[in-house]
Amino acid sequence: MQRYRSQIGISIALFAAAFLFRYLLFSFVRLPWVIYDEYIYLDTARQILRGSFITHLTLENQIYPPGWSVVLAAVVGFISNPLAQYRAALIFTMMLSSSIPVIAYWYTKKLLPALLLIIFMPLVVYSSNIMSETIYTFSLLLFIITIHCIVDNDLKTRRNIILSSIVSGVFLSFIGSIRSFGIVVPVSFGLALATWIVVWRHHKAIRSPLLWYLGGTFISLAASNFLLSLLTPSADKLYNVPS
Repeated sequence: MQRYRSQIGISIALFAAAFLFRYLLFSFVRLPWVIYDEYIYLDTARQILRGSFITHLTLENQIYPPGWSVVLAAVVGFISNPLAQYRAALIFTMMLSSSIPVIAYWYTKKLLPALLLIIFMPLVVYSSNIMSETIYTFSLLLFIITIHCIVDNDLKTRRNIILSSIVSGVFLSFIGSIRSFGIVVPVSFGLALATWIVVWRHHKAIRSPLLWYLGGTFISLAASNFLLSLLTPSADKLYNVPS
């Protein structure tokens, strides 16, 4: 219990240090400064709240999946003032970024990786705006940790395999809804599991659960993407951009 309390204290300190570092660096940011992208994410969130659409927005060969905007709509949608809404979204992004060192600490049980992530500049810089890179990194890290835990502990019974497959498939679908190149994550996941299956091909007790888990995850992913497609009409029907 004492060790657990110590870990909680360290986690709070890591989060506070990471957040203060980001906030002090970028407290001057009051308006969207990444031209076009930030406006699109926040405006899509507003449109979602108005009941207008949830869509993969495509303009000039640039794709903006709706996942991040859905999150923004849920977190800051109740704020009516546009400036305050953007500021709240920026603080939320900083909080997500500050959570990544904490997750790394709990996963590795080591302090050094967490301390390095506090000052890891790509992560820090992306917390200066409401682009989707921060939540993508956050979600991807959680997914990797989830996969590790599932493969190590949760493939012992059929029920666990089914539940793990559902969770993994939904997770992969969500990651794909955040950034367009999230489509590479299921491919990487499949290749990684396929490699494990080949390595353990002579051990049926290990190989068989992995095969069922891999197949179940992609079925869950297909189902999740289908349900998502029902909520995301073609952007061409909503935006008519002249060529």
